[in-house]
Amino acid sequence: MEDASFIRGRSLNLNYRLPVSFTKKIGFKSLRVYTNLDNFFLIAQDRNRVFDPESSSFGGGYAGQGQTFYDTPRPRTLTFGINANL
Repeated sequence: MEDASFIRGRSLNLNYRLPVSFTKKIGFKSLRVYTNLDNFFLIAQDRNRVFDPESSSFGGGYAGQGQTFYDTPRPRTLTFGINANL
């Protein structure tokens, strides 16, 4: 048995729409910049944890009944973008 307490930052979306007075000066109707962060932090009770705390336990009629099969950590992704309307 182990303490499986954890807090995960799963998704964070940030958007900023530039003011119309600025976008018209540079030739756009509207201009928006955005970023998206996925799996950006994980705080677990066990700080030395290598595996994902949301990994699945395998039950049923198999030889490994009751064993936990650890998944690899979820990837952190960072996405940037610009949405422009002419």
